[in-house]
This record gives sequence, C-alpha cells and structure tokens, in this order.
Amino acid sequence: MNRSFSWGADTLFVFSLNEYQQVSHCPENIQGLMKKDKDELLKKPLTELVDSNALPDKVIKEVNTSLKREVPWRGIVPFNVPERGTVWFDVIVRGIFRRGKVTGSQWLMHQADSEYASAAKNIYRRRTHWFQWLTRPFRNWKNTRRWAKALADADGSTAKTQHEIFGSSSPMGRAMYELALRDSSLLALTARLSEGNDVLAESVNSTAENASKTADATEQTVQDIEQIATSMEQMGQTVDEIARNANDSSSACSDVSKQTQNAADFIADSSKKITKLVSVVSESARQTEELSRNADSVKEVSEKIDAIAEQTNLLALNAAIESARAGEHGRGFSVVADEVRALSQKTQQAVDQIEETVNRMTQSMSTWRNKMFEQRDLAEECGELGRKSEQQVYEVTEAVTGINDRMTQIAVAAEEHTSAVSEVKDSMISINDNVRSANKLTRDTEGEVKAIKTRLREFRSLVEAFEDD
Repeated sequence: MNRSFSWGADTLFVFSLNEYQQVSHCPENIQGLMKKDKDELLKKPLTELVDSNALPDKVIKEVNTSLKREVPWRGIVPFNVPERGTVWFDVIVRGIFRRGKVTGSQWLMHQADSEYASAAKNIYRRRTHWFQWLTRPFRNWKNTRRWAKALADADGSTAKTQHEIFGSSSPMGRAMYELALRDSSLLALTARLSEGNDVLAESVNSTAENASKTADATEQTVQDIEQIATSMEQMGQTVDEIARNANDSSSACSDVSKQTQNAADFIADSSKKITKLVSVVSESARQTEELSRNADSVKEVSEKIDAIAEQTNLLALNAAIESARAGEHGRGFSVVADEVRALSQKTQQAVDQIEETVNRMTQSMSTWRNKMFEQRDLAEECGELGRKSEQQVYEVTEAVTGINDRMTQIAVAAEEHTSAVSEVKDSMISINDNVRSANKLTRDTEGEVKAIKTRLREFRSLVEAFEDD
C-alpha cells in the first residue's frame, strides 16, 4: 500500500463487495484512498467505509433493492476518507453475476462535482425521515422514449431531487444522467451476458463431453449386447444339447429300469427255486441220514447172522466129532454135520460180504450225507445272496426310476430354458436396435452441441468487442 498516494477529481476508484456487503476486492488506489493495507480492507463492511451520519439508511436499502432487481444504480455517496474527512463521490453500482445470480456488487466512483455534492448533502439532510431514493433504476435501455416517460412518471419529489443533484439547471443534465445510466446498464448487461455465456459454455462443454462419453458408452454397450446375444445363442445351443442328452438319458434309464426289473423278477424266481432246492437238499440229507441208520441196522443183523453161523459151524464140528465116535452108526449124521458146517461157512462168507458191502455203503452214504449238508449250506447261502440281490436290484430299480424322473424334469426344464433363452435373445436384439438408435441420436446431439459451441464462441467475441468499445 502506497501511503503517499495522491488522487484528484478525475481519479476513478473501483472496489467490490460480496453478498454480505463486505469488501471482497480492493485495488491499490482504494488502499491508498483509505490508507489501509489490503488485509485491513478485506471483509470490512460497507458501513465502515461510508459516512453513516450523512447517508440515510434508505440509500443502502435502495442500492440493495436495485441489485436484487438486477439493475444498476447511480447516486452521490459520502465516504470517510482519512486525512480528508467526509468526501462525496459520484457512484455507479452494478451487480456481479455468477451462474446467473447476483453474488455481489462492483462500485465505480470518482469525486463528485461540488454542485452535485452540495445538492445531495442538502437533500439528505432535509429528507432523512421521509427519504425516497434519488434515482429510478434503469429498466429498458433499448427504448429512450420509454426511459424518458419513466422519468416523467416518477414521484415528484424523486424527480425533483434528481434534477437538483444532477444539474436540472443545465440543459445537458438529464441527457448525461440518462447516458450514464445506460452505460452502467449496458455494462451490467454485458457482464451478465458474459457470465451467462461462460456458464452456458461450461454447460455446453459438459454436455458435449457427456454426449461423447455417452456415445462411446453406447457403442461399448452395443458390442456388449452383441456379445451377450452371441453368448445367449451359444447357451441356447448348449441347452438344446442338454435337452437332447437328457431325453436320451431318460430313454436309456427307462430301458435300464425295464432290464433291472426283469433281472429283479429273474432273481426273485431264482431265489424261490433256490429256497425250494434247499428244502429238497435238506430232505435228501435227512433221508440219507435215515438210510445210513438203516445200513447200521443191517450191519447189526449181519453181525448176528455171522455169530449164528459161527455157532452153527461150532455145533457142526462137535456133531462131526460125535459121529466119528459113533462109528458106522454116526456116518449119516456126520455127513449132515459136514453139510451144515459147509453151509455155515458159506453163510459166514456171505455175511462177511454183506458186512463189507454195508461198510462201503455206509461210508459212501456218510460221504454223500456230508456233501448233501454242504450243498444245503451252499443252497442256503445262494438263497440269502438271492434275497440280498433281489433287495439291491429293487434299490437299483428305485434309483433308476428316480434318475429317470429327474432326467425327465431336466429335459422339460431345458426346453423351458431354451424358450426363455430365445425370448431373451429376441429382447437383446430389440435392445441392441434401440441402443443403436440412441447412439445415433447421441452422435447427432454431439454434432449439434459442437455447433452451439461455435455459436457461443462467436457470441463471446461479440460481447468482448462490445466491452472493448
């Protein structure tokens, strides 16, 4: 800050306020005017810069009202200037716009002519209690006659005050005031147009970028949908193959079920026959055992016959001895005794043969009986295995039947899935067509946005040229 700053009536001062009426921008000449550094001025309220004793509150309210209505304001305002006291400035206030809204104000001012300052001082002093502000905001700068009519229709005291301050005695007073208001209005308008142009350009750029991204995304979506459609077609083929295999498997399961049922019937019949065979073998074993007991009885009878034959042979021998003692009288008896002994010997031989035969037969029957018992045990084991096989075959039949039912369900579900896949495929084709149409519209929008950007650049150039003028 240059504390030796010098200024005069032609020095133009500019500073800005935020929406809370606090200093937000202060160039060096304002710092020099107020004899304060930038940090001291920033955030300082307007009420600490102006001479509140000389300036009615309604003036500040009218300034705020004009800003809210987005129109410029001009008037004479007293400021507290260090080392100089109260200094009256001719001020034009215009709004600062951001995104189409007033976010602050810019104050352009220079030292007021003495006649204007004197007039304003007198008017402020006279009208502090019932004051209505000195200027009427400029509304339609395009129509001069309408502005003149607005001035003519204004409240009498306001119009009088305007003439008193801005030189109603001078024929150029009203014209200069009108030109000043027009200039400030145009500046405010161009500022707002410039701000709006920037916002619109930003929106257009964002729209163009989004349109480009959307177009790229839709192109990628088209590719993805085509890939999905291809995958769905492959899935449909796979499901068809699954359905065919399921039907074939179901048919095979039906055949296996029939064959298993036949096997179960055969095993059941075999089990019955084996059970019958076990019964027959058991009966044969019993009869063999009975026959063995009968053979033992025959052997006992043979032994008795052999004992009788041996006793007979002994008696015949004794008879022969007695016949020999008898001499001639016992000769006939001797012959009979010899015959009896010979018969006894033959009987013993026959009994020996019978015993030998019975022994062999007993041994054979014993062996046969043992084998019959073994066959009975084997037959019983076969019967048990048959029953177990029958149970297992029954379980296999049940399992095959369950598999057949599931395969049938799989085949039905696969056919339904095939139908659903076909519908999804058709839907994906329709979506693909819609996305292609959307992509075309997006590309068209992108081209239109580019054309708007070109128009905005041209409009920006015109505004900048107007501001330069």
